[in-house]
Amino acid sequence: MHVLITGAAGFLGQRLAKTLLERGEVDGRAVTRLTLVDRVAPAPPSHDTIRLDCRAMDITRPGALDSLLGERPEVI
Repeated sequence: MHVLITGAAGFLGQRLAKTLLERGEVDGRAVTRLTLVDRVAPAPPSHDTIRLDCRAMDITRPGALDSLLGERPEVI
């Protein structure tokens, strides 16, 4: 499952990412990809089995959300 976290450089975003990486699942489905997005590049948590993508992006800019949603995250 592909999970997208916006605001991922902040306190709550970092805690959510860490928790998802520790658990490795959401509602019984394995997390296989985690995309972390914020205005500044989120610090990539260390993990070996889940694909991580950390991006600096202003999601209020035209087309920014379209590019993220085009990657078909299953949970935001």
